[in-house]
Amino acid sequence: MKKYNLYLIAAIVFVSAALASCNRDDDDGDNGLSTSTITTIDATVEGGSALNNLIDEVRLYGVTSDAEYRNEPVLATAKFINGGFKIDLPATVQPSLLENMFGSGDLPKDVNVSNKNAKTTGGVLFAYDKDGKMLGHFSYKRATGNTNVEAFLTYSDSDLDITGKETTESENITHSVSLKTGWNQVFYIINGNEHTQTTTSQSGLKWVFNEWSFGVSVHGVSLNENAYGLNIGEEFTLIAHVEPFNADNLNVEWNSDKPSIAEVDNNGKVIAKSEGTAVITVTTVDGRYEAYCIVTVIDPTSQPELVYYYYLSLGGVNSSLGSAYSTSTNRRYTSSEVNANSSIIDWIYYYNTSRDDYPEGHMVFSPASLWAREYTTSWSNMEPKRGTKFKVVDDSAFNYTNTNAELEALAKDFSNNEDGFSATNLKSGSVVVFKTDDGRLGLFKVDGVSTASGIDVGNFWFTVKIQKFD
Repeated sequence: MKKYNLYLIAAIVFVSAALASCNRDDDDGDNGLSTSTITTIDATVEGGSALNNLIDEVRLYGVTSDAEYRNEPVLATAKFINGGFKIDLPATVQPSLLENMFGSGDLPKDVNVSNKNAKTTGGVLFAYDKDGKMLGHFSYKRATGNTNVEAFLTYSDSDLDITGKETTESENITHSVSLKTGWNQVFYIINGNEHTQTTTSQSGLKWVFNEWSFGVSVHGVSLNENAYGLNIGEEFTLIAHVEPFNADNLNVEWNSDKPSIAEVDNNGKVIAKSEGTAVITVTTVDGRYEAYCIVTVIDPTSQPELVYYYYLSLGGVNSSLGSAYSTSTNRRYTSSEVNANSSIIDWIYYYNTSRDDYPEGHMVFSPASLWAREYTTSWSNMEPKRGTKFKVVDDSAFNYTNTNAELEALAKDFSNNEDGFSATNLKSGSVVVFKTDDGRLGLFKVDGVSTASGIDVGNFWFTVKIQKFD
């Protein structure tokens, strides 16, 4: 089925095939869906009367091409009542869920796509009990003799036709899909090795609940942010991602080690109370796994010297870099954001394992450096190329009370690195002094580094102290 990762319903086909499930079948009738755009699903589920005391809520999630939905927001919800549910589909879908699956040009020669700029996502309906535990998913399908038909929700941001035929080693695939802007129903028909994708309505389909196997334990948790900066009075919400997404008990507990600085409620909402640093911890009820976020609260009126905590990660080596940083905004910019914000980018973070002509490991360099021009070919509009200078200094140089004179003394000579525009071979504990084009002078300390085994990626945590000199 690898071929289907080019097409609309691939993610949902993958999900439905991969789930260990057993169908609850009965005679509760047949609920059809329109072949035009869909705004509401009004479903009676086979055997649904026996599910009333089990299922409390139905949730619609978006699905990406790698069948990843656990990190995405819930798109819609409905109560499970009288053996079924009625759920209103959202009029629009957030851009983070939409994918352009046709722009690469990697299409079979006999398959035609009317709009290669169209972006799509799939939708899957999951069942939850009153405690928030995921019980399984719903499917809309029919099996008659050797023919199996299943319908899949697909959202498109524009009208899109897919037509033609292709042949793989195991099946012949006919595409006859005509999507309208909004939610559509795509029918997937399998008859032996003859497969068809179509938006032409099919009869006799029924809603079925696919119950998941129980006994799935939690084996980890992560947060959407590892570090965050707030001004006093500001707030933001942390999101916990429990692994695996279908664990029996997805409940978590929240805690702040310094609630007088940053407090957190039972939903992960963090409120900045006073200046300082607090560590927010999320702990899974099952297994007591933990993840952390360092929250730095700043009083912007108190002093010109600011200390920030930040975390950077990046994508593949020799492709699009994953992290750039601006001292003026104290935030990172991903490769997709850099061109639009290039005027304020002060440095780029890179992790090198594959280029023999440059040092291996963690490094930062200026947008004006030779390395930036070498490594950032995909950032074609990186202008102007700001000339931040760097120098690796003694590990003991970083503290929270550096005077102006001390910083200026550290920054007198940047010649100990490649043209002064880079700092290389950085390790946990390394300290670097920097000076930006607009006169921001400061230090950063590498709090931690890591790499992913077998993949050319790295992570880089740093604490940065910035002062602005006239």
